[in-house]
Amino acid sequence: LKKGSPEDRRNYIRKLTDEFRNTTSGESKSQILGNLANFAYSPYNWNFLSQYHVFQTLVSIVANEANECSLNIDLAMTGLLNSIECCEVKTMIKDAFPELIKIFTTRYSIVPHDSLLSFLAIFYYFSIEETDFFTTNFTKLLELFNTIKNKGSKRQKLMVALIEEDCIH
Repeated sequence: LKKGSPEDRRNYIRKLTDEFRNTTSGESKSQILGNLANFAYSPYNWNFLSQYHVFQTLVSIVANEANECSLNIDLAMTGLLNSIECCEVKTMIKDAFPELIKIFTTRYSIVPHDSLLSFLAIFYYFSIEETDFFTTNFTKLLELFNTIKNKGSKRQKLMVALIEEDCIH
């Protein structure tokens, strides 16, 4: 993407989203999804990503592809984490959070480890920013935390310890 006007960027993001929706190649979908996740890092792009329903697509990928392409879940979680300050993304994640907890808890063994780390980072963000969100989801998360303590990687266990230290004690 060359530097240009907002219209150039909007058109480029539109072309990416059209290509993502129309391609049947799994490898191409993953590559495009990676590009869209990278665009989510910049607040400058959020309006364009929202306009083309990219954020909804990211949440949908996590919710619906947990048994399929782990790379796509990683990329979708990265895009959501990159855009966590966007009000629309915050609302969508809050709305989807019960389903996301269920996915990460019941499908723990097949969910990519980096996706789980992104999920924990998102939860940590919400637990600091909005205590009501934390208390509402606390009991559901204890099950996930216990699973991670028993089976998780060192990075996952460290993230759980951080959340417990800052938010529970």
